[in-house]
Amino acid sequence: MGKEKAGCKWTKKQLRFMQMLADPLLEKKDEDIAAELNVKPETLLKWRRLPGFQRMAKKLAEEYLGNGWPAMLKALSGKAKEGNVQAIKLLMDYAERHGKSLQKEHDEQFDIGALTEEERRKLQSAIISRIGTLKGLSGEA
Repeated sequence: MGKEKAGCKWTKKQLRFMQMLADPLLEKKDEDIAAELNVKPETLLKWRRLPGFQRMAKKLAEEYLGNGWPAMLKALSGKAKEGNVQAIKLLMDYAERHGKSLQKEHDEQFDIGALTEEERRKLQSAIISRIGTLKGLSGEA
């Protein structure tokens, strides 16, 4: 028997296929996946065309990515602390894009989206300077 998902029943093999599709680190061809699931490659094509299959696979992919965000942001933050300018820019961009939604969740959180371009440049400069100071305190060159 399969699990009930949005009015559809998925078999264990179909669910496993969806999970494989959702995993961005999995680099397998359909032929390899079919062999692992013990089905024909044509079966995978049929499954992809089932009503709700793509929606469910997308939902799993979003969950997979969502579960990985904290680790990715932590790694990116670490790179920024090391002085990686690209990481700093990415964090600034992330903060700008998500500042408004985060503000709704946390009333006291600073909304970087409300800053003017001049204020953003000053903040970025201050962050880079602070990171440089932190690097100096840690004895890094």
